[in-house]
Amino acid sequence: KNNIISLSSYDGMLDQLIEQRFGWSDYWKQALESMESFEATEIFLNYKKIQEQWAKEHNVLFEKKNWVLSILEKQIDAYKPEIIFFTDFGNIPRGFCAALKRKFSYIKMIIGWDGVGHNDPLLYEGYDLVLSSLPSVVTFYQQCGLRSKLFVYGFPTIVLCAINVAKQL
Repeated sequence: KNNIISLSSYDGMLDQLIEQRFGWSDYWKQALESMESFEATEIFLNYKKIQEQWAKEHNVLFEKKNWVLSILEKQIDAYKPEIIFFTDFGNIPRGFCAALKRKFSYIKMIIGWDGVGHNDPLLYEGYDLVLSSLPSVVTFYQQCGLRSKLFVYGFPTIVLCAINVAKQL
C-alpha cells in the first residue's frame, strides 16, 4: 500500500506502518517476544515523519540536519535497551556503535544484519555480532575476525493472509 500515514500519535503511526507491512514490519519483534525471554521495541529509524512524531510526543529536541541519529540516541536513552539490533546499516555510520556503548553503559550487545552479502567489515565496526541468512556471508565476516552467526528466517505467513484478503477486495 502507498497510503500516507495519517496525522496521529506515534503509536497510531507505528500501528499503521506495521499493518501495511512496512519494511520488516514487526516480524523481528514478534519472533523475539515469542521466546518469552525478550521485550522488544520496533523503531523505523529512517522514516522521518514517525521519528519526528516520537520526538514531539517526548518533548525531545533534535538536530534537524542529523535527525536520524539525533532522535535514535534519545530513543535509546528513553528505552534503555540491553541489546540493539540494527537491520538498517545504511544509516549507522562507522564508530557510532562504539560511541553508543561508551555513552550508554546498559547496552550489552549491538547486533547487525547483513542479509544481502555486503561483505564489508567496516560497516560492522563496533558491532558485537553480525547475523546473516547467507552462509558465505557468515564465513566472510568470521574470516575478517568478526563474530558472525547464521540466522535463517522464514517468510511470515501473515503476509500471505494479507495478500489473500486484498485479492478478495
